[in-house]
Amino acid sequence: MLPAAYMNMRRVPLRAAAVLLTAAVAGCVPPAPPGAPVRTGVVPAPPAPPAERLDLPLHAGGVTWQPAGGGPLPGGGDMQEYVPAGQTIADWSEMITTLALPPEQDPSARLAAILDGLRGACKSYRVIKTSVQDAPYPSRNLLARCDQPNEAAFSDPNILLLKHEVIWAKTLEGRVQNYVVWRAWHADKVSPDSVLTSSATRQEWQDWVDQVSLAKGG
Repeated sequence: MLPAAYMNMRRVPLRAAAVLLTAAVAGCVPPAPPGAPVRTGVVPAPPAPPAERLDLPLHAGGVTWQPAGGGPLPGGGDMQEYVPAGQTIADWSEMITTLALPPEQDPSARLAAILDGLRGACKSYRVIKTSVQDAPYPSRNLLARCDQPNEAAFSDPNILLLKHEVIWAKTLEGRVQNYVVWRAWHADKVSPDSVLTSSATRQEWQDWVDQVSLAKGG
């Protein structure tokens, strides 16, 4: 189960997005006119490395995570989704999602909209933990729980609805882009080793969130 504000985003498979991007770039390069001299020995300068990059650990829970979906966001930016190896976007137990936003978009406002959608779709919703950090860059992380999602709030029958969901989200304000990153878990039953009941699992999630950071590009 995912919040309505998130579901309204267009979800484009990575492979399809790559094909579309390649075609668009190819269509923007005009062919050389007949008889034009062929320039040789000219090597274009490599693009400058980004001033920063998102460090996203993809070994959460001691398993291998794989890309599952993503694509451009309305209004600019990009979304990427990851699930544990062997799972899919249509059948998952945990999911990591990243939103890379233009610098003029407030990541806290984007997260608030997502959480508002989640709150409105759950019969029971509460924030379990929240914290704010100012250095080395502004960031905020928040752990929230949703129980008994309201099926009437979701018109798409393909949305996977389970009885319990946890989302641990983090916003990061960078110099080049802003980010919202979250890890989600959902199930119909709360097992003894879930993030809701196990202190060891909760600590593993906390450690993972702490490792999500911005680093100098290179």
